[in-house]
Amino acid sequence: MDWQNMTFSLDELEDIWETYQAYGSTNNSKVLAKIATEYTYCHLCNHLIPVADFQQHFDDHY
Repeated sequence: MDWQNMTFSLDELEDIWETYQAYGSTNNSKVLAKIATEYTYCHLCNHLIPVADFQQHFDDHY
């Protein structure tokens, strides 16, 4: 299995993100850096949002 080309659902990515955050494993995390190339985590609703849609998503909270 080629672990570098595995695919995950958005729910799975959110679980991975939150697990790394909860256990303080964020320093130099290649996993979080890879997720952050495509998504931004919204701390207001605790979801990953596609980078291109984040500003509108953030504005919608207010």
